[in-house]
Amino acid sequence: MIDARGVMYIANRGFDRIHRVGIDGVLETIAGDGTLSFLGCTRHTCRDQMGDGRPALDAPIPLPLHVLLTPQNDLLVPMSPPGAFWVGGVFSFLRRICGVGDLVPTAVAAIGENVPTPGATPSSVRLWPNPSNASVTVAFELDRTASVSVRVYDELGQRVRVLAAEARRPAGSYQFVWDGLDQAGRSQASGTYFLVVSVDGTAESHKLTLLH
Repeated sequence: MIDARGVMYIANRGFDRIHRVGIDGVLETIAGDGTLSFLGCTRHTCRDQMGDGRPALDAPIPLPLHVLLTPQNDLLVPMSPPGAFWVGGVFSFLRRICGVGDLVPTAVAAIGENVPTPGATPSSVRLWPNPSNASVTVAFELDRTASVSVRVYDELGQRVRVLAAEARRPAGSYQFVWDGLDQAGRSQASGTYFLVVSVDGTAESHKLTLLH
């Protein structure tokens, strides 16, 4: 499925995951833990294995058929798991993944410096040098395993560069460098940009200035 902005969503039936290809051509996995873990479980145990209310990358999405983006920017995924026991109203063949159609994270839309959204964010995000005329280093700490992405956006909220595609990362220290280029390797103009670090779907934005 391709939305109005040219973003493509892919239901990967072979690997039980959902992917997204952005307008910059970057492919990322946005949902599905790649397992069929809750097939055949009982009504007393399956609810805890569904992943509902937790990050989409932690949820099982068995054999997705296709995807549908709602006006609320949620993704609906019908599934066809064979042999599953859908009992007691606990299950549904349709899964909802919230907010995946938002090209610009909430923190960027706010267009403010150090604007965190509620929830768990990395501790002590540091940028240096800032302003910069060459490259900017971003460093932060994770106190637990989490799904993390690091991206750069311009003032219009368009994604400029993916420094780290969304992936599960263990607790520890992380450091990434933006060299002032976009995803295609083109030098970016002087101006204000936003470095967005997202942890388990919660985004934190930091303003940075590029000078040439």
